[in-house]
Amino acid sequence: MLSRLISLTLAISLGFALPAFADSPMRWIGRAEGAGELTREQAQLMRMRTIFAPERIVGKKRDADVYSSRFCATMMVREARAMLDSFSDADREEVLSYIGDRSAPRSAAALANLYQTEHFTFEWGTYGLTEIDGTEAQDIDGDDIPDVIERWASYFEHSYKIFTDYVGFSDAKLTSKIRIVIANTTPEYTLGDGTFGVTYGTQPPMIAVNNHFNFENYNAINDDPEGELIGLMKVTAAHEFFHVFHFLWMPEGWSQESDDWWIEASSVWFEEQPFDYVNDYINFWFNSDDAWIATGEYKGLPVSRDSSEYFSGVYERGIFPMYIDEHLGGPAQVRAIWEIIESGTPTILGALGEHALTLGFDDIKELILGFFSANATMDYEEGGRFPVAVPDSTLDISTGTVAQSGPEYLGARFRSESGDTGPYRVKLSAQTSASWGMGLVVKRDNYSIVLGGVEPDGIIPVDMDDVRQSDILYGVPVFLDPDGSSNNFTLQETAPWDTKTPPGGVTGATATPIVEGVQVGWTYPANAVGAVILYNREGSPFWKSRTILKPIVSAAILGLLPESLYNFEIIAYDDHGNEATPYAFQATSGVSKPAFDPSPPASTGGGGGGSSSGGSSSSSSDFLGLGGCFIESLM
Repeated sequence: MLSRLISLTLAISLGFALPAFADSPMRWIGRAEGAGELTREQAQLMRMRTIFAPERIVGKKRDADVYSSRFCATMMVREARAMLDSFSDADREEVLSYIGDRSAPRSAAALANLYQTEHFTFEWGTYGLTEIDGTEAQDIDGDDIPDVIERWASYFEHSYKIFTDYVGFSDAKLTSKIRIVIANTTPEYTLGDGTFGVTYGTQPPMIAVNNHFNFENYNAINDDPEGELIGLMKVTAAHEFFHVFHFLWMPEGWSQESDDWWIEASSVWFEEQPFDYVNDYINFWFNSDDAWIATGEYKGLPVSRDSSEYFSGVYERGIFPMYIDEHLGGPAQVRAIWEIIESGTPTILGALGEHALTLGFDDIKELILGFFSANATMDYEEGGRFPVAVPDSTLDISTGTVAQSGPEYLGARFRSESGDTGPYRVKLSAQTSASWGMGLVVKRDNYSIVLGGVEPDGIIPVDMDDVRQSDILYGVPVFLDPDGSSNNFTLQETAPWDTKTPPGGVTGATATPIVEGVQVGWTYPANAVGAVILYNREGSPFWKSRTILKPIVSAAILGLLPESLYNFEIIAYDDHGNEATPYAFQATSGVSKPAFDPSPPASTGGGGGGSSSGGSSSSSSDFLGLGGCFIESLM
């Protein structure tokens, strides 16, 4: 089930009274469990009530100008299911009432009204159907199909088209139409106020969406030109549709403890594929609780349930598959990771490691170091909309002689320096230094140079031969040992080693038009460690950039105006930041993405009483398990 619930101020009774608090319940529950004030069982029961039975929670909603934290309740449900034997009989019965298979509603016959398209069946009942803003449902075109149903159909079908035709995913495992039910229009399917949608692990697949999104005290924030609630419809369709395939792809051995975060992170990435102008991510990347890079909490990718961000940190980690897309060669790289998982690799870190080797990296650690280095300057297509990394406020690199506590596993801290010139060295000192990687990121004009090392012996030094007065330098220590403790580290400017001769330029540059972009390729000179790609539309004074690390020799430069002429420069650089002479060329971008057609998809049946042709989830419906549903929550 995918559910997004509104923030609450909470006082719950579990045999004893809890004080009201001005905080989201999930954050309070997590802190109370960590402090030993609640047992694991009590905490899980409270989480299930918060998701599924908010009427059992005494409290009030937050002010309207505070938008909610987003939590992945999928992980909570899967954990509750795994620990059923540890609940008391009464509590187990209550938990099962929330997360049991509930096969009867899912096997019910098609609802009273039915509209079928090529890949989906849309069903709704006899009451409660509204426009997405909660007003009375309209049928402006007079075709006997409510306009809100036709909108849902166009958004789901467009997501399907982009999934197969643009990103190139296979739909071979999908053997039937996907059933879309409008909740709260029939007693069989209800969703609470604040719940956007539910994706069930059934066969045939089923998604339930709320009959409206105009929830009390929730301010939707996105960039959709048709309005925020329409934008929420679009990204909900894309996100939930992608979850259908997660049930079909996840292999035996997939661990809810360490792998579920990738499901939600990659779904945030997929929202951007059919609807990249909506930018729903601003709802949580700029939330004060969730902007993990900008808050200075130095959290890692949430690969362990021991992380305090395991439930809440998965949505903003959508930036990680975006890095894979934009810095490793395009959307096909994210698809390739899911294909590795589908083929039987049972962990996301295993799949990432396998893919890193395929790309020519020594291991996953080099990939992670590149990711955090890109985050120092938000080197992304839409990086200007992303939260900016916050360096440690009290120490610059040059004064970093005081030991600081390290980040979590697969996490980083950021330190900055500016105003220096000439040769420069930054040095990382830490216990078990072989467990660390370090990036030195130089922000220069409108591009960045990324240097660094992973797992060297002894102290980790990184040199920059030619620091300019206007440069801003970021030291990025990253902890890479899953079995160790990062302990303290120091980051410090020291005397440089000998300087180097600048490298030769790239050779053999290629440019191939791709959908709304150009696929750029090149050959590095022998002593290069990375390349900066500068590009602008012919006639424009504004340049954008992308920094790519060796061994990657290709980049998908996307987000370009279709079929337009662009100028490119590729600048190789060596491990001391010396830049080669730019390789300049022009290229024409490819055609537009498959266009979003707002007109209703052609009907393949329905329009009145329930039909058995694709609309019914029969009593033989198979339940795929794996926790039963995918859930997101705004709490």
